[in-house]
Amino acid sequence: MLTIIIFVLVLFVLVVAHEFGHAMAAWLTGCRVEEFGVGFPPKLFGKKIGDTLFSLNAVPLGGFVRITGEDGVTGADGTINVDKKSFANKNFVIKLIILVAGVTMNLLLAVLIYTIIAGVGSSIPTAGIPADVPIMNKRVEIVAVENNELLSKTDIKVGDTISKVNGESVGDSSTVALTIRNFTGTEMALTLANRQGTRDVKIVFNGQHEVGKPVGLSLLDVGTYKVAWYKAPVEGVRATTRVVKMTAVGIGGLFKDLVIQRHVPSDVAGPVGIAKIVGQVGSQGFLPLLELMAVLSVNLALINILPFPALDGGRAMFVILEALGIRVFRGKIEQMAHSIGFALLILLVLLITINDIRRIIYP
Repeated sequence: MLTIIIFVLVLFVLVVAHEFGHAMAAWLTGCRVEEFGVGFPPKLFGKKIGDTLFSLNAVPLGGFVRITGEDGVTGADGTINVDKKSFANKNFVIKLIILVAGVTMNLLLAVLIYTIIAGVGSSIPTAGIPADVPIMNKRVEIVAVENNELLSKTDIKVGDTISKVNGESVGDSSTVALTIRNFTGTEMALTLANRQGTRDVKIVFNGQHEVGKPVGLSLLDVGTYKVAWYKAPVEGVRATTRVVKMTAVGIGGLFKDLVIQRHVPSDVAGPVGIAKIVGQVGSQGFLPLLELMAVLSVNLALINILPFPALDGGRAMFVILEALGIRVFRGKIEQMAHSIGFALLILLVLLITINDIRRIIYP
């Protein structure tokens, strides 16, 4: 239940931020926003301020914006009228600004989140982290403790960091794991630390361990990702840029598999898979959940900007074609393209969701 609540809250923030971007751009460029809805109908209540109805709806899975003329027509007979606040009557630059504003807001949300994380400080795995990422206090952390006969008698806890093994300072996690695995004595001393302080723990083997075999400790190299507060916004932009590049490569691989290999990649997660990931990360604390939200926000932005009908990028593509004098797609043809595009997207989501469920049932 907690996983569902966290997932809904994350999705709610991401989608409302996206839609608020569209609405803000529309207000600033003189378009009429007929409704800004939080959640999806049925409507619980609403209040009209100026031209805009602000509504709170029963289904908390995001939000929506209705802008006058966004479908290209404003008259009842399907013709464009002279309403100056209609999206349809704005020039193509303003149309593009409104269409990409949702994507822009998702990217800005990611920058804000990474700015907070960089300023507050967060523990992150150091494997594969680029050299220019500011990492301090690198350490070896225990991420899992097997409940076996050897370790159940010790005071070793998940989250402890190992600073010494038999009085010797440790290096990386691989070296520590090798040292423990190849220990030939009967008693090993570990110096551990956590938020409560430092303590010494002894593992007494008494012939219960075969040299060269793991003892049941899972280790990870971690470090503190933190910068001075005045550098945090810059690091927020840099971190978002890194995620954008990685996400773009991932999306490219997805479409390569879909078009060339004609199958959905097994490592792509849909709503069910994302909900599961959100629940797992949420149990690790607020900052890890924030970072996941930033990654999802970047994913939402890049997917939405793709030049595919029904997405913001697809709508922008039709606006650009019209500005170039290619108007054969206007009206019903464009609306049909968006309808077909939406149906294909739903089909893709269903296929990925089936994969998600299959992975849960048959891990």
